[in-house]
Amino acid sequence: MAIGTLNFIAISSIFTTLLVKYKASPGPDFQFYKNTRFKECAAVVPDANNCTAITTFWNGEGNHYISETNYGGNGNPSYDWCQIASCFNDYKVIPSSPNDSAMGLTALYSWLNIIMASIGAVKVIWKSSPWFKRHRNPKPCRGLRELSVIDWLVFIWEVCGPIVGWWVSFAKLITNPVPKVTISLIAWTTAWRYSSQVRLHPYSCALGRSPGIKRVLPWVFALIAALQWGATVYALQAQGNRAVYDSYTCLATQVASAPGTSTCSAEELCSKSSLFSTKPFLLPGDIAQGFPFGYLVLCSGCVFLPPFIAFVNKCHDSKNSFIEYYHRFSPVLCLALVAGCAMAATGLMYPITLGQYWNQRHPDALIAIDTDCHAVHVALSPWRFYLDVHQYARGLRAARLWFGV
Repeated sequence: MAIGTLNFIAISSIFTTLLVKYKASPGPDFQFYKNTRFKECAAVVPDANNCTAITTFWNGEGNHYISETNYGGNGNPSYDWCQIASCFNDYKVIPSSPNDSAMGLTALYSWLNIIMASIGAVKVIWKSSPWFKRHRNPKPCRGLRELSVIDWLVFIWEVCGPIVGWWVSFAKLITNPVPKVTISLIAWTTAWRYSSQVRLHPYSCALGRSPGIKRVLPWVFALIAALQWGATVYALQAQGNRAVYDSYTCLATQVASAPGTSTCSAEELCSKSSLFSTKPFLLPGDIAQGFPFGYLVLCSGCVFLPPFIAFVNKCHDSKNSFIEYYHRFSPVLCLALVAGCAMAATGLMYPITLGQYWNQRHPDALIAIDTDCHAVHVALSPWRFYLDVHQYARGLRAARLWFGV
């Protein structure tokens, strides 16, 4: 819990600092360079020999994207993003406006998702488990008064965010497919946890006078969790069905006035979908970006662990029912074990790594290159987790982040 709390404070500080300090204004060049340093790098006169080696490498390897911050090394010449970008300073920079899918999940979002989900799971086991209540004097049940103001706020937040808000975002994802999943991969664990949590204190006491609701509610949350898990898997599977997505809208009317020269017309450039497709681009310190997928895999395994253990125990001991064994090894316990490990790993590794590389994070981004048309497209930079891009519903994106959507 201490690790989770410290991480939550750290994330809040970073989040507030980014919103206040960094702001990419929608100036006249934003449609060309976005929030990157491409313009500054392109203004530097490149070394002819370096550019010859770079362009030869790109043409020989058939590469169409600058998707890393550094290339080379291991005995070969090394080039950073800015050096490579300067070699394309005479290419036509295609203007575009980002779509929602251009701002996918980032390492900060992944970090916060895991920490919030882990704190919720560990808090439940700490508050309801008899292991942590041995020395507490039992108190009479007070019904709904057992739920404190904080309990109500947390419940409302978790229902409105990871459950209701998530389904709204999923519906949007279905109607407007994107290349990168922009919804939380672990939000379903909240409903799954509540399928067992409502049987524990203080909810069991609060629902004591409504046995019908108390009996039905766990099944309702279990059904929601199952549907949400299936929808999450579908979203992951659906993203791999298409290789190219239009994450950016080409601004054909502004191509003529764009910097650089091209051998293709505006219509030809805008018809090349590969130029406007988002590909993975990691900056130094972004190791946490893939953590939610690992969390999803572990929690998915835990879905089948309680019934498996209950079945094995039932086969060897007929005194207790399957349901009793299942509750003994409930989702709350399984989630707490996964969450504790995830919180320890993520909460220690990522803050240290991000701190080490913070000053090495520059406004670099994915660059799509078309050598035939002599044109490039510059994507948004995730260097400040897109929180510096204050247009395109930044407030809504920030709210979705904090609500675990």
